Amino acid sequence: MIDKPQNNSIRYIPFKNREPLTPVAPQWNFYVGEKYLGDIDTVKLGDFLLSKEDEVLSENDTDSLMKGYVSDKDGNLTAGTTNALGSYNLFNWDNSEIKKLKDSISEFHKQYCVDCLNIPPFNVNILGWMNIMRKGSNLTKHTHGFDSASYISGNFVVTCDNTNTIYLNPYEHDHVDNLMVSINAGENVNDEGSQRVYVTDNLDGVLALFPSYTPHWTTKNESNNERITLAFDLTPFNRSFHENPLPYIPL
Repeated sequence: MIDKPQNNSIRYIPFKNREPLTPVAPQWNFYVGEKYLGDIDTVKLGDFLLSKEDEVLSENDTDSLMKGYVSDKDGNLTAGTTNALGSYNLFNWDNSEIKKLKDSISEFHKQYCVDCLNIPPFNVNILGWMNIMRKGSNLTKHTHGFDSASYISGNFVVTCDNTNTIYLNPYEHDHVDNLMVSINAGENVNDEGSQRVYVTDNLDGVLALFPSYTPHWTTKNESNNERITLAFDLTPFNRSFHENPLPYIPL
């Protein structure tokens, strides 16, 4: 049993690759931020999200949803509430815990701007969706945007039993398989002054922020209980997907 952090405690994990050996070698220097929100009733929020699952799926043809991001117990890509992202924005839902979470994301974003980006806070829009992983399922390696408009994404752990989220320095993209073998063997893969990968325990109530281009994925849910998280993107723009406006709202 992992002890809960202190309420509103924050930690920043710095990602920085080794010094470049050529003038064109890529450089990555960013932070994954985590904040524990003890004021969010995760049990109440989890029950509410489960009650919305059928509604989200009934409003989408799951056979036509892009089958990506979610892997089932047999390793097959499948569809679900994660793949319906963009068709709904859970921050539009009338729920007291979601409203509190939205306010907390806004506050943490402002602090992240100052602490990690060295810029004044500014107004952004938010789009959120839910991930419900049942036994044997996991989120596959992905990013939330790797283009000129990339900004900040995040997630909030509602309820999890012994799963991890892995964040990867994009610099290590070609070495991920070897890295995971080393990590699973208990080896320290991070050099002094550089962060190649960060493996975090999924604790109920933890909010994470990170650049949208950060590759990340989760371990399999081996529990009989649902693994429920919220994910979201922040952007200063009004973004579209295949020319269809996405349902962002002001944060």
